Amino acid sequence: MATDNEDIRLPASRTSRTLLATTFIVLLLSIAAGLTVALVPYESLKAQADAVSDDEVEFFTPAFHADLQVKLAYGLAILSLLTGALIIFRRRFALGLDRFGEDLRIYVRSLGQATRAAWTELSLWQQLALIGLTLAGVVLRMLYFNDGLEYDESYSYLFFASRPLYVILSYYQAPNNHILYNVFMHGTIQLFGASDWAVRLPALIFGVATIPLTYLLGRRVFNIQTGLFAATLVTASHWMIRYSTQGRGYSLQLMLVLLMALLAFTLIHSRNRAAWLMFALLAALSVHTIPTGVYPVAFLWVWLMFTNGHPLKVRFKYLAIYGWVSVALTLLLYLPVFVVSGPESVYANQYVVAITSAEWRTQMPDWITGFHDYLVGTLPIWLQLVLAASILVSLILHPWKKKPWPFIVPLTVVTLALVVIQQVHPFTRVWTWVVPFLAIAAASGFSLLLTKLIPSPRLLRLGGVLVGILLLLNMTVAEIGNYARTLNHRQTYETGMIAAAKWFNANLEPDDFVRWNMSFPVIGFYLDRFGDGRQVLYSRDETDSGRVFFIHDRNRELPVELAEADLDSSSLESLQPVFAKGNMTIHELLR
Repeated sequence: MATDNEDIRLPASRTSRTLLATTFIVLLLSIAAGLTVALVPYESLKAQADAVSDDEVEFFTPAFHADLQVKLAYGLAILSLLTGALIIFRRRFALGLDRFGEDLRIYVRSLGQATRAAWTELSLWQQLALIGLTLAGVVLRMLYFNDGLEYDESYSYLFFASRPLYVILSYYQAPNNHILYNVFMHGTIQLFGASDWAVRLPALIFGVATIPLTYLLGRRVFNIQTGLFAATLVTASHWMIRYSTQGRGYSLQLMLVLLMALLAFTLIHSRNRAAWLMFALLAALSVHTIPTGVYPVAFLWVWLMFTNGHPLKVRFKYLAIYGWVSVALTLLLYLPVFVVSGPESVYANQYVVAITSAEWRTQMPDWITGFHDYLVGTLPIWLQLVLAASILVSLILHPWKKKPWPFIVPLTVVTLALVVIQQVHPFTRVWTWVVPFLAIAAASGFSLLLTKLIPSPRLLRLGGVLVGILLLLNMTVAEIGNYARTLNHRQTYETGMIAAAKWFNANLEPDDFVRWNMSFPVIGFYLDRFGDGRQVLYSRDETDSGRVFFIHDRNRELPVELAEADLDSSSLESLQPVFAKGNMTIHELLR
């Protein structure tokens, strides 16, 4: 094998030289574009921004433009340094690309072989079981797929996914912008129009993909039976179903994290540059989808650090190098956000800023209760106890000397440590990615216990089939029961929102104004289906001549909605009902 010093004397391939030249041209064009934006007057830039959007780009103000000029100067300086480094070290870069290309070919070939082996090692019945679980997952997810949109997904549609791509990639007024998911949503609504299912289609695809991915990961953790048990739990898990049918980035992030975990098993014994770079890229994409992706990324990095494989020094070297690569890729993906919305919009918004230690301790019991309720979803209490016992069994019976550490150990330690250090209580839905890892831990406990209790391989397979069927039936019955109990509420909600949107479209005059509350985004989405929700609800100011309306969702507390609309109880006497259907009422505020 040639050393690095010997390699440097070798000629670079035409492919690497072409890639390097392409990169150089892209950097020059980026610098030219940045200089153009920096030199164009505010009025011209504002006109161009409005022209490529569906309506006026409200955030593009003179103050924003002045701030953008400063950030562009820093960005151009960085791009210039990168271009200079590329020119000076072009030969080393080209040879590095050649070595990476060879690693990539090896990695792709081994990945194909491993994928074929994972399928062909299954018996016919096991193959049918995995296909059946995936199809069952699709059927269960279709229960909620066509429900009316909820607040967060409507907000994501109105303010991000329905806007031009440059807005999605750069405007981060709130963490509702799950950037990578909204890029996919933008694509589906461009192809299929503004419909509920187009908003949710990417989430459904990513969510269904987690079922076979969970199987593959469970198989790597212990055996085929573990993978099938874990896939069964994910198939019928309430929150796996719900977040596969909401137009948000949680199912996408979950898929990326599962791909990272699968790749981590390869990296235990591999120094393949392409595999390590793929791991770093998946980490960056996970954090780019939702910034809370730092939790699963950190835990997987720690898991790799303490698993058997390379000597500790080698492990630390690779984790450090590709850790910095992951950070660099993440910063690169967030660069448009940092330039346009500022870095503080990501790391210092109201949802991630630390609370006081006293507040954190006081809120901890409620947070733990909410976290538990979220994870168990619709599971009956007896099944909750069985799964908890199975996780405990998986830790007791785990073959610590023969197998890598169970994921559940670093997952618990690292995420708790980060939450304590941050002094925050993240929303429970932030932990959606945890569910497959808990499912794998419980499935490992099942498999280990059955292996201890049933010595016969044939009876062991039969026992596994019976346990899997029992799990799937009980979880499916629980989920269908929850669906039936909440069906009337969901239908009333959707009927009311659509009817309210149609009423506004038919009755709102140019000078009228609607006071904001949490029902706004949902009605705005349906207005976009029948007209233009942003123009009707968001691009207006209150005037003395126009009417003022207040929306009330009867499933929510009236005082809360009044406060959201900057009203109080004294306003009740001035509210005149003008519309009522489903859960929605619209009031005119008499003046």
